[in-house]
Amino acid sequence: MRTRAGHPDVLYLVKPSEDNNELRYSLRSLHNLNHGRVFIAGYKPSWVDSQIEHIVAVQTDKKYENVRNNWLAALHDPRLSDNFVLMNDDFFVMKPTNEVPTLRRLKDIDHYISLFSKVDGSSYYVETMRSARDLLKSWGFDDISSYELHVPMLFNKQKLLALLKLLPADYP
Repeated sequence: MRTRAGHPDVLYLVKPSEDNNELRYSLRSLHNLNHGRVFIAGYKPSWVDSQIEHIVAVQTDKKYENVRNNWLAALHDPRLSDNFVLMNDDFFVMKPTNEVPTLRRLKDIDHYISLFSKVDGSSYYVETMRSARDLLKSWGFDDISSYELHVPMLFNKQKLLALLKLLPADYP
């Protein structure tokens, strides 16, 4: 895997499983993206290339606990660049791309809460959108966009750590 100096690292938060063809194909697709090093936080399948760096994180049988553990381990790892691209195992870069664009949904978060509430208003997805909206409003934000598009996203470690410090300990 070829890295490109001056470009952000790539981070995957990976579930504990050897059977992950999506990750295999996503990693292959990175040849289409200008990027620095590639990191996996959480479980690193045995078949993953040795050039991909591993960030060890405690894994349990609880999905969202693992995601949180993977995030925290990655954000505290000094090897990961300050600005990095978050990839999921089912993200694929299909054509040559210089940088990851910042994308968001067209309407504000209330629109999507209303829309998804019609399908299942008590789902974890809708509940966490409501919770995020309410928390942001309590912090004084009124115009809240939704970035929930299931696409690669550029993050800054220090800003994300500062945000996480503001969250209540029991925040989902």
